[in-house]
Amino acid sequence: MANIIPQAPKVNRKTWIKAEKLERKIASKLGKATVINGVVYSSSPKRIGNNQIAVPKAFWKMIYNDEKNYKKCFYYENDLNVNVKSDKLKNHLIDCEKLK
Repeated sequence: MANIIPQAPKVNRKTWIKAEKLERKIASKLGKATVINGVVYSSSPKRIGNNQIAVPKAFWKMIYNDEKNYKKCFYYENDLNVNVKSDKLKNHLIDCEKLK
């Protein structure tokens, strides 16, 4: 078992981090926020390393506070060639119903 999920470096350091910053901002603003992160795998994911850890094709994040009626969801492709210059947090915003 591994406590990591392989994430493309630019996704991790440049795009996904924007959603992480938002979750801290929302938690501070609303007093608390629940955050759920998930992964999406293809039917035959690429595997890496000696332990053959599966590489997900995408990641998602749900940030919510039911008491304040707040919920936002984000979806990120695990893309090694992501264009970070044109990336905006709103580009990843999705309808939370799509995560069910």
